[in-house]
Order: sequence, then C-alpha cells, then structure tokens
Amino acid sequence: MSHNIRLHDIILGVNKNFSISNYCYFLNNLDMRVSYAPLWRTMKKRGITTYKLIKDYEFNARTVNNLRHDLSITMNTLGKLCEILDCTPNDVVEFFKE
Repeated sequence: MSHNIRLHDIILGVNKNFSISNYCYFLNNLDMRVSYAPLWRTMKKRGITTYKLIKDYEFNARTVNNLRHDLSITMNTLGKLCEILDCTPNDVVEFFKE
C-alpha cells in the first residue's frame, strides 16, 4: 500500500478504492490517529448539537458514538456533516501522528 495516499484525493474521488474507513485503518497502521475535534468546534459555532444530529438530521446514535470516540465514519457521513454544517472535511476531521 502506498504511503502517499491523501485524504484530499479520497474526498475528491481520485482514489475510488479507498473509503474513509480504509483510510483510517491505513493511518492506524502508520501510527496515525483520527480526531473529530474540529467537528465539535464547528458544531458549536453553528449551534448544532449531537441531539439535533440525531433528531433533526436522522443520524444514527451509533454514528454519533463513533464520532465521540474518534472511530471511523463513512464518506457518506462525512459528506452529510459537511452539508449540514456548511463546511469542508477539514472542519470535521483531522489526522495526526501519535
């Protein structure tokens, strides 16, 4: 597996063989971690709560739990979050080395 795979390419669909889950797994094997800290900041700025995600936007509680525990989400979920929050993926997720 190549180490030059970029989140940007996955989001734009350049690398159609990779999902965000596969990318997170790939990063985990490189001692990289995912964080949704940007999501919580963005949600606070936009006045969106996890309750609102579940009730108004029909997010599954398990998905919200995955977000709370920095676990993987699907590209569809990432796209929905970006649409709801009117933001980019960088406002939702960040990757870092441990």
